[in-house]
Amino acid sequence: PEYRLEVFVRDLGEFTDQLGLDLFCLLGASLGGRVAYRFAAHNPGRLERLVIVDNPPARPHPEAELPSSEDAESFSGPQEALEALRRLRSGVREDFFKDRFAHNYRRREDGRYVHAHDPELERQTREELKRTEQDDFRLLRKIDEETLIIHGERSPVSLEELKRAADAIERAELVEIPDAGHAVHLDNATALIAAVRDFLS
Repeated sequence: PEYRLEVFVRDLGEFTDQLGLDLFCLLGASLGGRVAYRFAAHNPGRLERLVIVDNPPARPHPEAELPSSEDAESFSGPQEALEALRRLRSGVREDFFKDRFAHNYRRREDGRYVHAHDPELERQTREELKRTEQDDFRLLRKIDEETLIIHGERSPVSLEELKRAADAIERAELVEIPDAGHAVHLDNATALIAAVRDFLS
């Protein structure tokens, strides 16, 4: 499979066409946020509103390290995986995380657990940022929809980068969600939903 932004943007367009969505609201979180920025810039008039959760637009990262499948972070079980999330400042509830563990991780032949997604996803997306010359910050002026950009208070994602993105979009506002890391929907879903509902209303 190809995991490139232009492929994700194309797939999103084809998917919403099949659903008959001529005008809709789009929310993109993490990598999905980068897809959403680019989709909005390349499809003027298609979106009613845009919500970005904790990621700036894609830009060149020539220093990015490319992981191999052998380098995938692995865990002995749910507790060790949760401790790794805690190091990323996640405040996800332990009971919720362990309940969802079987859906989000898969067991390797050696008995250790890794994230369930295809390891090529991370490799290809990092490789794209390493090699690209396209800086999507330049596209933001094309976005004329009302836009909400959300930052998790404890997220390692740069708040300054998100402020820069909000400043570049004519009708954008930036909101910070308390008690949340990068996985805002896991750490403080109540505050996230409230912020999005307030924006959409």
